Amino acid sequence: MLAWAFTCGALFLVLTTMVTRRWEPLLDLDQAVADRFFAFTSAHDGVRRGAEEVATLTEPAHLVWLGYAAGLVLLLTRQVRAAIVVALVPLLAAQAYPHLKDRVERARPHWAHPLDVVGGYSFPSGHATVAAATAGAAIALAALLMRPGPARRTAMGLAAVAALLVGLDRILLGVHYASDVAAGLLLGTTVTLFTFAIVDPQPRVRTFRAKSATTSPSSATVTISR
Repeated sequence: MLAWAFTCGALFLVLTTMVTRRWEPLLDLDQAVADRFFAFTSAHDGVRRGAEEVATLTEPAHLVWLGYAAGLVLLLTRQVRAAIVVALVPLLAAQAYPHLKDRVERARPHWAHPLDVVGGYSFPSGHATVAAATAGAAIALAALLMRPGPARRTAMGLAAVAALLVGLDRILLGVHYASDVAAGLLLGTTVTLFTFAIVDPQPRVRTFRAKSATTSPSSATVTISR
């Protein structure tokens, strides 16, 4: 897991360097993609309304509270370590991206008639960052806590698709460039992988030898999960 965390982190740093150094091929691609998606959303009122609803539902603060709620459910089922991780991951992601925005200071896409007015800087996308972290936590927990089978694969797939749709939504509304979203997805995934590598959400299993009450040398192995 650490190897994947470092890989995603390295890709995020590469993308950040391209943006801060204003690498023209990337900037040109960003603008071309932004123009096309903005024109599509502007021409389809239903898409615009749907994108606005998605943006509201997936506000970073809302996803942080979703992590708290999921953590509470896990806590009630005595999955203490999993509860800590699933509540912590979205919070860490939400704390990370504002500092990076202030460091990079990339302006948001500019439109004569914007579909949505959002303040602050553009890189990385906060929605995409926290959505990726939340989805990553859900995928990792599904892999650890659910039995292999269609239900687990479906849960993992839906979580991944949800994060990608949140990122796509930001481009459709014209408030982020594609590289902002890609960076957010990478950052959120990096936060998730590092957190899971440091804090193992699986219950710890402790084994010790207990002496028998009736026989002297014999012993029994007792396993306790918590």
